[in-house]
Amino acid sequence: MSESSAIQPPGPAAPCSAPGCENPATRCAYVDRHHVACPTSWCPQHALVVAGEPYCRRHASIIRALEHVPVGERDLPEVDNRAPSLCEWMAARCDGYLGQLMQSLAARHAGSKFTTDGLHLVFSGVPRVHAWEHTWRVVDHTGPLYTVTVRVEETRDDVVIARVNGAAVFDARPPWITERAVAPEADEARRSAFDSELLGAVYAKIREAASR
Repeated sequence: MSESSAIQPPGPAAPCSAPGCENPATRCAYVDRHHVACPTSWCPQHALVVAGEPYCRRHASIIRALEHVPVGERDLPEVDNRAPSLCEWMAARCDGYLGQLMQSLAARHAGSKFTTDGLHLVFSGVPRVHAWEHTWRVVDHTGPLYTVTVRVEETRDDVVIARVNGAAVFDARPPWITERAVAPEADEARRSAFDSELLGAVYAKIREAASR
């Protein structure tokens, strides 16, 4: 392990990593599965505190997702892996529409209900693939009736996957990752177009399943 990537001692390490902020800061407490520590530092105003420890925005979401897992059993992704944060970002953008869609489906099936599973780590395949998912479900006493999942795999942390009832319906790299930075208005337009493409694919598959 290089000296720069070694775990650093706790306490103030550098000015805050937030743009334009020079307040005294404490290192992000995140240490990945290879014992590499996050190099960023955050003041009390900009740090996100989880279980009493300060984290950057990206890593706070991972720790929250794994809070129920004992510390010694957490399989934390590499410091610079964007899979969890990209999954959470896309889930947040899609949540309003998917929530309404699944609630409307639940209303059509007596005794069913709408549930969600927030950001969580799953393992699948041989060799084992680490992936982060957010799931929306309609379930009844027999089990899931409809399931929609947004997924990002750690080995392809720049690709967003959407699944309906276990079948992949969307698999693409967001344009803001693959293309150069653009003006804020153009950036939001391409993000919205990406959202629409993903949600359109989900809707088409849900409609097909509901018509059977």
